[in-house]
Amino acid sequence: MESQKIFVSCATHSELVSENWIRKFSNTIRLLIENYMGKPVEIATSFDQNKTPFINKANIILMVVSSDYFEDKGVREELDLFYKRANDAGTSVYQLNFTDKPEILENKDLNSSVYNFDLENPFGKVDLNNQDDYVSEKSFWLKLVDFSMTICPDCYTKPAIDKKVLIAETGPDLQDARDSIIRELQHNGFRVISPFPDGLENNIETQFEEACKQADIIVHIVGGEKAQKVNGHDIITLQNNIASNFCQKNKKTNRLIWIPEDLLIKDENQRLLIEKLKRDNAALQGAEIVQMPIETFKDILLHRVKKKAKSIHTDESKQHKVYFIYHQGQEKDTATLKQQFNLKDLNLIDPLMAEHKKELLFHHWQSLIICDSVILLFNKDHPDWLESKKKDIIKATGLGRNKPIANRILLVQPGDKPDTSLKKEFKIVENNKQALDALANDLISNTEL
Repeated sequence: MESQKIFVSCATHSELVSENWIRKFSNTIRLLIENYMGKPVEIATSFDQNKTPFINKANIILMVVSSDYFEDKGVREELDLFYKRANDAGTSVYQLNFTDKPEILENKDLNSSVYNFDLENPFGKVDLNNQDDYVSEKSFWLKLVDFSMTICPDCYTKPAIDKKVLIAETGPDLQDARDSIIRELQHNGFRVISPFPDGLENNIETQFEEACKQADIIVHIVGGEKAQKVNGHDIITLQNNIASNFCQKNKKTNRLIWIPEDLLIKDENQRLLIEKLKRDNAALQGAEIVQMPIETFKDILLHRVKKKAKSIHTDESKQHKVYFIYHQGQEKDTATLKQQFNLKDLNLIDPLMAEHKKELLFHHWQSLIICDSVILLFNKDHPDWLESKKKDIIKATGLGRNKPIANRILLVQPGDKPDTSLKKEFKIVENNKQALDALANDLISNTEL
């Protein structure tokens, strides 16, 4: 199998970029591309000797642009080769901007695709050794994975279920996020419908309604900046109203309205628009508002797209699903409860014990969406963990549930003293056989506790 050759160009005498960082960055890129393309990848960097022969054979050239990139002597020598290779068939040149220096961002001399990471000095902030702990620099890892998908045109897979997704237009601050969502869907083999195939000049209402008719799922993306106005109307509001009317007429419930977590709202009118949207029942016809990080939203969207109308697990769907949440160190304390609940006609969902945080998070969100009841095991030694799980349970409707979780149980050991906020949100049940039997019987009868 013929390998892909990728050359990573960087400033080798930079005060910002170290050789160690570039080596790790290049290795991460190599692993991602191998995963998507399914073929081996050879990679070289500006730090390597005899790099000219490799550049002349490279399929992909990545320019890692720091603020001092174009001042570097070695880079200037490489650029002469890049200008020649950029016009060769089968060779792609990408300018990865890690700086907002205007003269760099506007460099149009080279025939290259520009990809902006929009991060402040990731060379010093992002620990490339710790790929699973992406939380603190998740924007970097998200963009890195997203970029890797953009340069793998043959990595798309055929879907197991033929579903079409309409991604509505959004404001300027979330265009990159919208593109990322589209690429994720396409990578998984799903068709993305254009909301305005004939442009925004004529018949936009008719165009968008026709797109709604084709779609299995409609996605709206609401950001913190004003969106484009068409015929005097904000495009986000216009699309939402058309989709709402469509869903009302056709009795459809297939819309997701995504608002990023910790959204930065730059305009007071936009803040009012978002608040009005959240309260307007008519505008929310057939829709669920979800406010969460983009990587979590993409996982949930993919799950929705893949989900069949009728559950494959028919028998399990009839059972009362109980999501049991406990800290990893409490696994031994759960044995009695699991044994008792397994004797009953209850479907007990355990937390996932895995190394990858993204996998853990997705299992947690999905369990909160599908469960009928939740049992949280009190843990006085980890109050921050307990508080975060309490918030997740309370805000589960924001993940796509049709209604809040009615049965919220806090399981305590003798002597445990949960605070007032927990007592307000949960029914307190002591972990003993008699109380657990009564609890199981109530859950089986679908009693709202």
